[in-house]
Amino acid sequence: LQRAAEEQAKAHAAYEQYTAALAEAHQEAARFREEARADAARIREEAHAEAQAESARLIAAAEGKLTAERASIVADLRREIGGLAVDLAGKLVGQSLASDAAQQRLVDEFIADLDAQDPAPGLEPQGAGQH
Repeated sequence: LQRAAEEQAKAHAAYEQYTAALAEAHQEAARFREEARADAARIREEAHAEAQAESARLIAAAEGKLTAERASIVADLRREIGGLAVDLAGKLVGQSLASDAAQQRLVDEFIADLDAQDPAPGLEPQGAGQH
């Protein structure tokens, strides 16, 4: 009888150890799940930040390219308008402005007059005054 009681005590102790080990395993699993959730949230935040940075970089590059293209177009238009102004001035005055210096001076004066005027509606750069 005493031996049976001892065996029962051993079994009960083993059961208590098993229960404690199981509880510890559940706690460890819960900790692992929480760490995984935190890691996933951190990874999402990092990916979001990287996407925003890449988006900002692409927008800045596109804006730079548009600014350069606009400046090139404006320069081309000014040259063309200058040439047309020289031709028109020559026809109006009845003389040819054959010398390069005279043509250049006339073009420069014409462009200076254009710069002094407000741009025509619709020719203002997009996004002007929005910064």
